[in-house]
Amino acid sequence: METLVQFMHPGKEHRYASAELAQMKKNKVTDHHERNFIFADGEYVDTNGNLESGELTFWGEWDNEAGIKTVYNNVQNEFPHALITPIVPKHQPVNTDPFVFGDCFKYFCCQQNRGKRLRNLDEGDIILFGSHLNKKFVIDTVFVVAKAIQYTYTSSGLSKVQKVLSKEDYELFYKSSLSFNRSSCKPKTKGCSSKKVYDTVRTFYIGATYKNPIDGMYSFSPSQLESVCNKHGFKRVSLQDFGIGISDGLTQGHKIIVRKKTKKVWNSIVARTQNAGCVLGVRFFL
Repeated sequence: METLVQFMHPGKEHRYASAELAQMKKNKVTDHHERNFIFADGEYVDTNGNLESGELTFWGEWDNEAGIKTVYNNVQNEFPHALITPIVPKHQPVNTDPFVFGDCFKYFCCQQNRGKRLRNLDEGDIILFGSHLNKKFVIDTVFVVAKAIQYTYTSSGLSKVQKVLSKEDYELFYKSSLSFNRSSCKPKTKGCSSKKVYDTVRTFYIGATYKNPIDGMYSFSPSQLESVCNKHGFKRVSLQDFGIGISDGLTQGHKIIVRKKTKKVWNSIVARTQNAGCVLGVRFFL
């Protein structure tokens, strides 16, 4: 039996004070893990299954410094307020989980203290990172597990992670998200940490990629080319009434759903993503 995880995180978009927007070049985003509408160069899979490159927009988590690329005048519900461009932080980074930038998607910390099953996912299992928004479940990241490494917040734990990533990918992750061996590395929000942060065993997950899929599946974020949605952005893909045990009423935490075959679920999510006018963003550069 294979596992599907409905993983909830805050759905509210980080809002910038309107008086700041015109002058703002940088902003230190809060560490409340709210969603952002993000711009990045990247790679995506089109509706014909071809890998293409382009300037992409997508919903995700980014709590570090950011530039404001576009301010929208949206009045429609669920459309974004602003489009941000992530900036690699110069100082202590804020926990960004999942981390979708670089060679592969990464999930390594959030809610694992409270969920033993989250620390024991297998190859081919799927995590649907999403939010409760207007009484429905909307997604921003579809994470297909390719590899799992157990670690602790110690130098030896860090070494385990370093061995499975390229030098460049590891350095990007280290600079832009949680740095395990710094005294100030403890996440500041509840649910991501514990009093015994350095002793707690967690699992660092590597997401399957387009070039290295698991049973034909790979991780992706629903995306659109910036040239397509430059006037208003786009709504997050809804899995309302999707069935298979996904709950539209779940507002926080996570839900473990056991399935006979996750590949069928993945195919259905791909179809709904494409029907919503999105492509599959599979790699984002920072």
